[in-house]
Amino acid sequence: MHWLIDAGAIKTGGGVQIALNRLPLLIEALLNKGYQLTVLLPSTGPLSSLKLDARIGLLYSPDNWLARIFFEYLQLPLWMKTRNIKGIYSVFGFGLPHPVSTLSIVSTANATTCYPDSPYWKKLKGINYLKRKLYTHLRQSRLKLADYWVFETELMRQRSVKHLNIPLDKTCAINPSPTIFLIDRPAKHYELSGKIQITLLTGNEQHKNIEYLIDICCILQHDNIQFNISLTKEQLESVAPKAKYLHNINCLGKIPPDQLQSIYDTTDILMNLSELESFSNNYMEAWKAGLAQICSDRDFARYICGESAFYIEPLDPTESAKKIRNIISQPSELNKMATNGKYLLDRLTRPKEYIAKTLDIIRSSSRTEKTKGTAKQFYIPYNKN
Repeated sequence: MHWLIDAGAIKTGGGVQIALNRLPLLIEALLNKGYQLTVLLPSTGPLSSLKLDARIGLLYSPDNWLARIFFEYLQLPLWMKTRNIKGIYSVFGFGLPHPVSTLSIVSTANATTCYPDSPYWKKLKGINYLKRKLYTHLRQSRLKLADYWVFETELMRQRSVKHLNIPLDKTCAINPSPTIFLIDRPAKHYELSGKIQITLLTGNEQHKNIEYLIDICCILQHDNIQFNISLTKEQLESVAPKAKYLHNINCLGKIPPDQLQSIYDTTDILMNLSELESFSNNYMEAWKAGLAQICSDRDFARYICGESAFYIEPLDPTESAKKIRNIISQPSELNKMATNGKYLLDRLTRPKEYIAKTLDIIRSSSRTEKTKGTAKQFYIPYNKN
């Protein structure tokens, strides 16, 4: 049985970590079960040079967007048909156009597709708003082409069923695995006598709320706090020009996954002010590193992080700065958050367990007639308690 494993759209960000951790294990499991595999990789980025088993066929998605459209909508479906591809498993993304006879399972984690009520949309103006709405519509349309959907949380599953109008019985939720690039440290014991290191591992997209971070930094610039952010100075100043005048921000630039350990080892608190997330790698990494977190006060963050984080309203920098001052003066509260994070880490799906559940979904789906059957419900809820 010939399956296509789709990782062609994963070029940067958390998706790269997910693919680097998950893809080799999934491929090994499928090969051991007798599947014939072809893997679609991006032509640029860390995954483009990924070394895989010699028994696997390789395809590369074009980097140029016009060439990619031609490839995905014309060349690839024809290739699937001629190769009699039985199914596609998208490791992370929105799925692929495919022949009617080909089954499509998509593991997805993009929150913009199921958060039409987010404050994020109110921040966008004019052409940026229209472009993002169009882009999101195209993503939603692509997702709806799939036959089965795998989400990272029950919250995102329910939101996607509601806002994308996809059938509940063809969805499941499996919480992800923590990265293999970090050592599992004990919960940090906070005795904050020196400068507090607060780190944000983030991009400069608008939903990351970077401009509000800068406002918070302005208010706290005379406090004993250092903010570290995984952007270059140019990237940061393109979002918030006044950042150039602040002395309490350290620009780390882009950090490869295998260099994360040194960043976490010098961090006291991990911060995530994102307006939209599914199950951010940052949350799991903070738990594994034994750190307390400061997160945006949004349903996804509270659902996932529970009592391992302290929550602030990113759109209110004055109040947020006040709360940050307060929390860093309470080492005992930070100790509780770090400890709670270790409990949540223990309840995550381990990498081999995740692959076993994924394999069960693929095998069950393979036995289902696409035109008549329904997906086996494979609901693994994320339990905070």
